[in-house]
Amino acid sequence: MLFSKLKTFIHDKSKKMKQLPLFLVLLSTLLPIFCIAGYRSIEEFKEHDAWAFSQREKVVSSAVALIEQKLNCVVDASTSLSDTTSFRKTIMNGSWGAAANFIKEGMAEKYYYIGTIALYDTQGILKATTSGDVNDLGKSFASEDYYLGVNKNWRPYVSGVFRKTNNPKYDAFS
Repeated sequence: MLFSKLKTFIHDKSKKMKQLPLFLVLLSTLLPIFCIAGYRSIEEFKEHDAWAFSQREKVVSSAVALIEQKLNCVVDASTSLSDTTSFRKTIMNGSWGAAANFIKEGMAEKYYYIGTIALYDTQGILKATTSGDVNDLGKSFASEDYYLGVNKNWRPYVSGVFRKTNNPKYDAFS
């Protein structure tokens, strides 16, 4: 009886010993495969991120080029308008409303993307606007970035983004 128990114990132990090398072989085979698959997944994710960022960069570059082109058109429009003799005479006569109408009629179709044009005197006081809103007429904007930028060199200037003072209040640039 003791001998049969010992024989069973040794047999069970040898069976477990035979299974241990099989486990080690499977582990040594599968572990590198899982590690390589995990590494490749991480690398693939990084490549995908790099590609996505490069696509976003291309979109941003295109948008910047488009906005730059539009802003250059705005600068050209303001320069050509200020060189117009009839416009200058209208301003010198103090007919600010007529000057705003002149702008509205002459530029609305060609520069459809310009929302509002405002006319200020040399002290930064709003004299006329193409929006038709008269709430801010007579108000001084001499401390605003867009006026200071023009006043600095008396040349066209594109301001930073600012919040409009009248309704509807939204971000704009000048």
